[in-house]
Amino acid sequence: MKHLPRDVRKKIILYLLVPYLAVSIAGYILWGMSFAIGFILLATGVLLALHTHHVYMLRRLDERRLADYHQMEAFNGLMSLLQLRAPLPPTRGWAASPDYLALVAGEIMGQRPQLILECGSGISTVIAAYCLEKIGSGKIVSLEQDAAHAGRTSDMLRLHGLDEYAEVVHSPIAEIEVDGNFMQWYDTRALDGLDGIGMVVVDGPSLSKGPLRRYPVLPLVADHLDKEAVVILDDADRPDERAVFARWASEYPAAVSRFEWTEKGTSILRFE
Repeated sequence: MKHLPRDVRKKIILYLLVPYLAVSIAGYILWGMSFAIGFILLATGVLLALHTHHVYMLRRLDERRLADYHQMEAFNGLMSLLQLRAPLPPTRGWAASPDYLALVAGEIMGQRPQLILECGSGISTVIAAYCLEKIGSGKIVSLEQDAAHAGRTSDMLRLHGLDEYAEVVHSPIAEIEVDGNFMQWYDTRALDGLDGIGMVVVDGPSLSKGPLRRYPVLPLVADHLDKEAVVILDDADRPDERAVFARWASEYPAAVSRFEWTEKGTSILRFE
């Protein structure tokens, strides 16, 4: 209990330990040693369980505070790098986390791709467009399955004055064939004319059914990638995304793969 304030420790002693001892003594007097020993063992077990739970919750709170601080650092770094002209909607949760956004921004600034294909639009589309604006060239094409969300992302891009560097394409989920297997993914007509893709950012689709729902993008665009293209997969700590990335890595053994400990996990495949 050393981590607790002194007045709290006194209250614990007053309200828990004193009744604990009083009941033990009274039980011994009234019902004998067996009752007293049984009560002592039971009460001690309960107190130890409560203390263990309390310590666990404090550790979880410390971990959460540290995670929040890390996200604030990443977000502040993005703000400093990109000098945003308008507010962003909330990050984290279903939206991209700041540490993931910072990682994507770092890859764009280092790789300087002229064409980025994104699966799943949102805040990441805006951040990528800002990076391309800072570089001075390039474009991101973002596939979005939900028409309303596609509209919101397009509005956000206009608000930030980034229309020149980004395009959101409404591409509903459809049944497609990949390597002889039928899967649900974006309508592949959205990929027409996309050549020289230097980066693929994968954060969707989110509502398609079946396993490996994010797998199709790489085999579908592999022949349209630059020689040194980079593929970034968000939510990479989830079982389905781990399986997707493992399959990509096995099918493209010449590419270099790595995992980054972002809030939701990020896997990166780099062609060299």
